[in-house]
Amino acid sequence: MDPAASYDSWYDSPRGRWIGETEYRLISRQLRPLPGEIVLDAGCGTGWFSRRFNLEGIHVVGLDKNLNWLHFADSHSPAPLRWVGGDLRCLPFRDRTGSFRSPPCVSSTMNGRPSVKSSG
Repeated sequence: MDPAASYDSWYDSPRGRWIGETEYRLISRQLRPLPGEIVLDAGCGTGWFSRRFNLEGIHVVGLDKNLNWLHFADSHSPAPLRWVGGDLRCLPFRDRTGSFRSPPCVSSTMNGRPSVKSSG
């Protein structure tokens, strides 16, 4: 199994589903996206959270520097979502924020060190 598929399938396990949904609820409560806003899922990986937000009708752009994982995200998305290859340290948007709501970054690794970021 390729690494992206293996990672994403963890969310199908009882523990993965519980953790994913719990994190999703926490992020949603903090972000409280309004109609018409676009959420940037910075460090989206396989797109699990992007797809989850999209299920609620929230517009999402997934950003990740791993193009293989973005391909996985795109090929496993039931709804059209926007996937962008890029680095969190230098956002590939004209105004450097892309006019997004504060980006969630649930658990991303930068410079080899795990970090947990909040949305705001």
